[in-house]
Order: sequence, then structure tokens, then C-alpha cells
Amino acid sequence: MPDIRLEWSAGEIRADLTLDQATGLYDTGHDLVTALVVSLFSDRLADPDDVIPDGGRDRRGWWGDADAVAIWGAGADMIGSRLWLLSREKRVPATLVRAEIYVREAIAWMTAPAVQAVAGFDVSCQWFDLATGREAIDIAELPGSEGALACRIVAHRYDGSRVSARFDPLWRDFA
Repeated sequence: MPDIRLEWSAGEIRADLTLDQATGLYDTGHDLVTALVVSLFSDRLADPDDVIPDGGRDRRGWWGDADAVAIWGAGADMIGSRLWLLSREKRVPATLVRAEIYVREAIAWMTAPAVQAVAGFDVSCQWFDLATGREAIDIAELPGSEGALACRIVAHRYDGSRVSARFDPLWRDFA
């Protein structure tokens, strides 16, 4: 049974179910995009050595992941991404590197042998100017902008086809 399509709204910071305009029923058949939305925009449990943005001790995450490593061992799949850890980071190249690491970590489960939803992914993160829609890897190319993080993901299916998803902004509220 296909998943109901979730569409991410960065401006509202939420996902919503979509309707098929022709039938008025829930839109289905976009399982990969829905899996990307859930994987990227659910808060993954922070690693014990991660710095929590507000200085607190709440590592967030799904309660079911709390003992995942103890039960399944290192490399256990967890729900969501650690992108939330970037919420107070500065707009510097190191933040883009971490964002790409967190995105790859969040979607890695789809390439696991037990799942094999896709053969692999291309991931690229860049800064995004909310006012003009311009993208740049170096934030200096977007002077005076309200910068946000954008991400493009291309999923390579086993049949050779590709599915592209663009999240811009992926994340905002950078220091």
C-alpha cells in the first residue's frame, strides 16, 4: 500500500497531507518524497557528545530510539535527523558540512540491504537567500541576506530513474 504524500512547508515549519486535485482523495504514490520529509524533519536523538543548541540536556528524538543502540548495536537505524542541532549555528562553511552529514545520516536507512528503497543519493547543501531565492555555497556571495539552508537530494533508483527533491529553505534561524 502506498504512503499518503506529505508536503513540507518551510514557511510554516510543518508537513501536511496533500490531496489529488483530480479525485479529491489523498495523494499517494510519492513514497520516496514522504520518506525524505519524515527522515529530514523529525528530530533524531542527539548523540551523547552533541552540543545541544539551547545549552540544556534535552536530546530530543523519538522515545523508541532511546535504547536503539543498546538493543541493536552500533549503526542502529534511528528516526529523523540531527538538523535541529544547527538551529543556532553561524552561517559558515563548517555548518554546511555538518548539514550534509546530518542529511546523509537521516536518509541512509533507505539504502540499507534490508530496505533497498534506492541505490544511492546525491546530496548538496547551500545557503539560500529568502528574499531573492539565490543560492550560494559561500554566504559572502549573499551580502545582507536573511540566510537559510537549502538542500537538494537526488535519489537514484535501481531501475536507473531518479527522483529529485529540493528543500529551500531546509532550515532557517541561523545566528
